[in-house]
Amino acid sequence: MKIIKDVEKIEVLRSVPIFSQFNEEELRNLARIAKLSLYEKGKWFFGKDDVGAYLFVIQKGLARVIVEGEDAREVTLSILQKGNFFGEMSILDGKPRSAAVVAQEDCEALVIARDNFLKFIKQYPTLGIKILGILCQRLRKTDQQVETLAFFRAEQKIADVLLKLKEEYGKKTEEGLLLDIKLTHSEIASLAGMTRETSNRVFSRFIKRGWIKRMGKKIMLLDQIALYKEIQKGRR
Repeated sequence: MKIIKDVEKIEVLRSVPIFSQFNEEELRNLARIAKLSLYEKGKWFFGKDDVGAYLFVIQKGLARVIVEGEDAREVTLSILQKGNFFGEMSILDGKPRSAAVVAQEDCEALVIARDNFLKFIKQYPTLGIKILGILCQRLRKTDQQVETLAFFRAEQKIADVLLKLKEEYGKKTEEGLLLDIKLTHSEIASLAGMTRETSNRVFSRFIKRGWIKRMGKKIMLLDQIALYKEIQKGRR
């Protein structure tokens, strides 16, 4: 079992926006109630409708938030990386999980039990206000995803996924904007809420048009304006 010192936990917690303004004493108190857990690629942090007993903070690796449709096809709601936290909804209301989270690659996460976290919020009520702000942001993002899945055509869905990924993973290069995250065609299809076959066809069209380029398992955005214009077709 990997052992992690409180000073290492503090550095991870400090990278989380809602904890970044805490002083050393507050971060130290939070670190004391956080335990390190390891999740191998493909392992579930929790499933939909599971009891919400823990809050998670990613220390290393990537994870996916997913829901499953009636046809058993998975839709990825978001990709989580170092510094992202999840599980807060069930922590606050005590109800079952509304989505599942699975490790996309080997992950390390700090885990905080619900009872301990609620005590911590009572001690530091400003944290509760910050979490409400995060929940509002995520609700707005979910509303946008519902609009995309309901009204956008396949081309617009893929363009929307690519431009949203650039916000967190985009790195400027001389050739274009590199999405610095490894994604398979199946994972991209899941993010867009479509089959892999449809996603592959759209990718081929975008590549032929010179909008994007495959760099192994990463993607280079060559024409962001064209992708943006494609999205706008769905909003007319």
